[in-house]
Amino acid sequence: MTTSMPHHDRDRATARSATGLLATFNQAGVLSAADVHVATTLARLASEPDEHVALAAALASRAVRHGSVAVDLRTIATDAAPPPLEDADGDLELLPWPDAATWTDAVAVSALAQQRALVVEHGAVYLQRYHHQEVQVVADLHARAAQVAPPVDGDLLDRGLARVFPGAGFAEQRAAAHSSVHAWTSIITGGPGTGKTTFARALAQKIEGLHLNTDIIRDELGLRGQYDEESKQKVYRAMEVRAAAALADGHPVAVDGTFYRKELREPYQKLGARAGVRVYWLLIEAPEDVVRQRVSQKRDYSEADYAAYLRVRDAWEPFDIPHLTLPTGPLESMLDKALEYLHFKNNSS
Repeated sequence: MTTSMPHHDRDRATARSATGLLATFNQAGVLSAADVHVATTLARLASEPDEHVALAAALASRAVRHGSVAVDLRTIATDAAPPPLEDADGDLELLPWPDAATWTDAVAVSALAQQRALVVEHGAVYLQRYHHQEVQVVADLHARAAQVAPPVDGDLLDRGLARVFPGAGFAEQRAAAHSSVHAWTSIITGGPGTGKTTFARALAQKIEGLHLNTDIIRDELGLRGQYDEESKQKVYRAMEVRAAAALADGHPVAVDGTFYRKELREPYQKLGARAGVRVYWLLIEAPEDVVRQRVSQKRDYSEADYAAYLRVRDAWEPFDIPHLTLPTGPLESMLDKALEYLHFKNNSS
């Protein structure tokens, strides 16, 4: 059970003009004042009389703040599905949640849905703007899936990787590059110090694509050193938007972050599933002594030290989606694994 004090009336997060369910959920800390104002404005413009629908609009707004483009009303009250409710105050179980079995259907036939302020699709509720953006990304991914695989000069690739990743210590990076270079889109994940950024940067150069890194984006957003949940969601959302823009322009992208929680992976996985396009995940691993040595060195953007690595390791949620794990190992075995994975991708393209 989650318990804490409700918002004070003078708290800037409190929507003092809110009434009914919006006021209740705002006072409990589930909704911010901004969420309430979005919902009340939409309801007023659409002449929406149902406060359950207005609450759904507010929760859709809340979902965007937490890095998702939609909310699943069937599971939002359980704390089990994203966006999480850990930031909420009060006894969440005691809040007057609408009936999960009928709530989404009610929203689907509401005035807000009929006027396209809200969109209900596959059980998820969107603010129209974010549904439009997701549909556009899906269309872009469909277009990319129809393209011929990027041409690769195998000998040139091998020579370049041997220069960029020399020696047995970089066998996993070379293997991952062999696997990824034939795809237009790859997602790279791993804990701090595992070598994912070195690999991602080199891979982006080889495929003449865009390298997107959470540490660099965090710095550009003025959030350097801020690793709270809200800042983290802003960084991952900004990275997703940039990746979508690059894909729309036809550029390959290497997305580089820890992706240590399922909530951070799902926006990319969901887009791939909706588009009928397989998303290729590469999980970079390294022994802890190697990680300790790497994170002890000063890096331009990453501030993650060994303690940060341990926190990510302890909070790591298992990868239950298809992926290629690249641990340190003999070069030949790494190459065999990469080629086998690449053969699977070619058969499914």
